[in-house]
Amino acid sequence: NMGLRQELDRLKNENMLLRDKLSKYTDV
Repeated sequence: NMGLRQELDRLKNENMLLRDKLSKYTDV
């Protein structure tokens, strides 16, 4: 299903953005 694939990619991108923001607040 192409729509599901795009949704997964979008979620992955959002997840990476969130992780990037979090990494700025937490020095790991």
